[in-house]
Amino acid sequence: GSASLTCPFCDADIDFARLPVVATNISEGVRASYRRGPAVVAIDRARADSAERIMPRLPSGANILGWIDGWPVTRRSLIDANRMSNDGSLINTFRRLMQVNDAIDLGPAEDLPAYLCTSCDHPLPAEIETHEVLTIGVVGTIGAGKSHFLTAMIRDASRRQMMAALGIADFAPDERTGITFQADYYRPVYREHHVLPRTVREQADLRFRPMSFKARFAKGATPSLWEGDADRETLVLFHDISGEVLTNREERASVAPFLRRADALIFLVDPVALDPVREWRRQTRHCHDDDALDDYHQTDLLRACMSEIGDERLCDVPIAITLSKSDIVTGMLPGPFAFSRPSATEATEWLRERNVIHSEVIKVLRELEGGDIVTAAARAPRTTFHAVAPLGAEPAEDGRIEELRSLRCTDPVANVLLTILNT
Repeated sequence: GSASLTCPFCDADIDFARLPVVATNISEGVRASYRRGPAVVAIDRARADSAERIMPRLPSGANILGWIDGWPVTRRSLIDANRMSNDGSLINTFRRLMQVNDAIDLGPAEDLPAYLCTSCDHPLPAEIETHEVLTIGVVGTIGAGKSHFLTAMIRDASRRQMMAALGIADFAPDERTGITFQADYYRPVYREHHVLPRTVREQADLRFRPMSFKARFAKGATPSLWEGDADRETLVLFHDISGEVLTNREERASVAPFLRRADALIFLVDPVALDPVREWRRQTRHCHDDDALDDYHQTDLLRACMSEIGDERLCDVPIAITLSKSDIVTGMLPGPFAFSRPSATEATEWLRERNVIHSEVIKVLRELEGGDIVTAAARAPRTTFHAVAPLGAEPAEDGRIEELRSLRCTDPVANVLLTILNT
C-alpha cells in the first residue's frame, strides 16, 4: 500500500502497516451487539469456552481477536504484531502478507476481509490498494429526482454499457451495490413501473454506504475521449442523499462530510421548482407541485456545496449542473433541443452534442428565471451544463409510470469522470 492514500470516508491518511483486518461478512444485528466505541474490545481468553457458546462465528470459522465498533478483528496491524512478537517470525509473516494485494491474503475470502480505517472505524473498499478511488456527490433539493437519476444512470452505464464508446470500457457495480440496485432501484422503476419513494432522512452512517462501481478506462478500436496511453482502473463511489440532509447545514456537515473532498459534483436542478415552470404546470396541467417542493432555494444549496468544497479545490473539481426532468421543459418551451434526443454513440459526435447542450441549458435556465444558478456556477471554472430525463414521462397520481423514456442520464457522469482522468 501507499502512505499517500486517504480514506474515502474520513480523508485520514492510510498507512496499511497500522491498520487491522476485520471480517465484513457479518450482520448488522451482530454488529450492534458488539459495538463498543472506538477501542478494541479484546476477548477474555480465560472465558473462551463459555464465550464460544454465545459469540458469533465467522463463515470461515477463523478466530476473532477482538472488536472495533462492532467489526470483528481477524488480524492485528503490523505495528501491533511487531510489539507482540519476541523472535521476529510473526513480524516477517505479517510483512509478507502486507505486500500482497489479493484480498484472500488478508484472510479467508468467505469472511470478506478488509483493512479497517482506525480514524473512522470503518472497513476500507477492497480495491483501495489497486484502484484510484473517486467520490462523486449527487446533490439536489427535495424532489429534484436524485434517486431516479441514479436508477437510470446505473442501468444505462452498467447494464447497457453506454459509456464504452467514450473510453469508459467497463462500468460495473460491486456485488453489494448490484444487489441493492436490483432490489431498491431497478425493480420498482423498470419492472414495476412505479416511482421510488422519497429518500428517507439518513442516519449518521450514510457516508459509509456509497454505491460503488469499478470503472475501466481504455483505448478502443475507434476514437474515444479517454486520452491515456494505458488502461486505468478506478473505483467510483456515489451517494444518494436526501434533500432534508443536504439543506440542513449542521446535518450536511456531519452526515455528508465527503462533499468537502468530493472529486466531482453532479448538481440536479429541479425545473418544477422554477416559478415559470410551476405556474405553467398549474395553468395547463392543473398540477399543484408546491407540496412536493423544498422551500430551500436551489441556488442557495449550490452555493453552500461550492463553499464546502472551497475556492482552492473548486479550480480542480468538475461540477455538472444538470437540469433534471428535461421532458417537462421540452413540453413547455419550443424546441427542438439537442438534449431531447438520445445520446450519440460515437465519441466525437457525443462531444459536439455536449457542447451544444451546455449552451442550451444555460439559455433555458435564464429563460426560466434560473439565471442565478448560472451566475453561481461561474465560480467554478470546470462547470458544464447538462440535461437528463430519468423517467421521461409524467407519473400518474398513484405513482405509476406507463411508459419509461429515460434520456441522457450517463452524460454528466461520463463528463466528470473523463474530466478528472484526462487531467
